Amino acid sequence: MNLSQMRTSLRTRIGSPSTTDVPDANLTGHINSAYQEIFNKYKFKRRRARAKFSTIIGTNKYDVHNLTDVIFKVWDRTNGKELEKVGSNALASQDYDASPNALVQNARPQKWDYVETYLQLLPPPDGVYVIEFVYKITFSALTADADVPLIPANWHRGIVILASHIYYDDEGGDPVKATYHSNKFKDWVSDQPVEEHEETEAIDSGVEVPTLAAQRSPSRGADGVWWDILP
Repeated sequence: MNLSQMRTSLRTRIGSPSTTDVPDANLTGHINSAYQEIFNKYKFKRRRARAKFSTIIGTNKYDVHNLTDVIFKVWDRTNGKELEKVGSNALASQDYDASPNALVQNARPQKWDYVETYLQLLPPPDGVYVIEFVYKITFSALTADADVPLIPANWHRGIVILASHIYYDDEGGDPVKATYHSNKFKDWVSDQPVEEHEETEAIDSGVEVPTLAAQRSPSRGADGVWWDILP
């Protein structure tokens, strides 16, 4: 469903109030609140993307806040190596921010961390490397009627159900109906497939599980020969 269709569905779900009583803009706000909650909470492959940049010699910080606040993996594509994720302890072990930095020698980046607004490479690069990373797409609200949520189509109904809860909890002022739609959403979402789970199941379904045809025994036979297989 696009935004216009979801708004129509939501209006019907809350009793078909007139646009005078409940303007379209209000419903759009509730839909976007529900969409954002689902987008951030559940794992969808469509909310992931890739980006690349080339390093600058001696520069270890690269601002990516316009793209994301979550980075999943980082690779050095020049050398075909995945970089290791580290945390604040690794950053604190050496003063990477000193300038000039005599304690840290430039070299091929081996590790990375996401700090505040930037992706930081450790150690600072000694050359130009192509760095690629997978990141979580920043939520973007639906504004035009033709806009479609960036999640699988079977989850669009869930947006409307959750938006109904938000409407009654906020604008509608009806706690009973708010609770009803909250429980309705929980029941509905419990049956929805998560892409990562389906992906794992698909991989597992193609794997043949080996079976033990015969049991090995550590026992030595009467003739002094180790038995390899018991029938």
